[in-house]
Amino acid sequence: MKPDSSRIVARLQALKEENWLGQARSWWPDFLFHVTDVQNAARILDAGRVLSRAQCIATGAMAVDSASEEVLGSTNRRWMEYARLYFRPRTPFQYQTEGFRPVGQRGSLNAYCPMPIVLLFDSISILTRDDSQFSDGNLASPNVEVGRSADFFDRLPFREIYHDSSLTDDEKRSIIYHRHAEVIVPDELELTALRRIWCRTPAEQETLQSLAPSKAWSMFSGRVGSSPRPNLFNRQWTFVERVELSANRIEIQLNPWSRTRGPFAARAEVSEGRSGEVAVWENPTFHPEPHQNTLALALPFATPRPRYSVQFWLDGNLAYAGAYIGDEQSSLH
Repeated sequence: MKPDSSRIVARLQALKEENWLGQARSWWPDFLFHVTDVQNAARILDAGRVLSRAQCIATGAMAVDSASEEVLGSTNRRWMEYARLYFRPRTPFQYQTEGFRPVGQRGSLNAYCPMPIVLLFDSISILTRDDSQFSDGNLASPNVEVGRSADFFDRLPFREIYHDSSLTDDEKRSIIYHRHAEVIVPDELELTALRRIWCRTPAEQETLQSLAPSKAWSMFSGRVGSSPRPNLFNRQWTFVERVELSANRIEIQLNPWSRTRGPFAARAEVSEGRSGEVAVWENPTFHPEPHQNTLALALPFATPRPRYSVQFWLDGNLAYAGAYIGDEQSSLH
């Protein structure tokens, strides 16, 4: 641990008592946040660690790369050697990349993470590690300041890091920079300090369960949840809220308040477990009408099936994976 760990802990405790935080943000100092694509999250749970970008590239551990080439191009290469977490949820980068958005309607950074999963780590455990460091803002900035001491931690501008309301034009540059403040650990971060794994919806929780190996899921399932609270997602774009599976019907409920309703190249694949039979439904210009957020599909088999799995894709990106077993909806395992 850092020799001045007690001061870092005291600063965190004092921060939680700040009136300006309010009830909605009062729990933020308890955690650090790692946001990644659902397929990457499944691999992290399986491996038992979050890897640096350099380690992911060297080992092929990254299933989906949601980074912005523009941002990477301006980032010092040494920061690629660290596992990285944010001080807060819903960073400006997540706003740019979250949610299923049709081609041409995505953020300006040319980066895309339509189904993000948030891993919440105990902040004290990581901030007091001797090898952890903290930035005062965006690591892609050439003027970013990084330190590891309690003196540096005391100087971090948490009013701007935790800022969570509208911005004036004069505020934007500084506050957006500070909202990207990070905590970094060399090479890799084991999951001993992982406290919660949060999904945007029940359907996306089922998808994570379907992708994670059974052993990993049994180890971490008690930490997994999905609901609008706590507010870890922006929830302004298309995503799958719930999926109802039965012996002869599939109902996919989408976010009714999406700002990006389509068009998408939609595809559903239904696999019958015993025979291996696969049926496909496709719509290259899927565009649900307002207030009609449920896609209902008749099961494409001649007779009702007691067991099958289904995957649903939007523009080639996985939007749901799950399975039907008798009257039970469950994971693919």
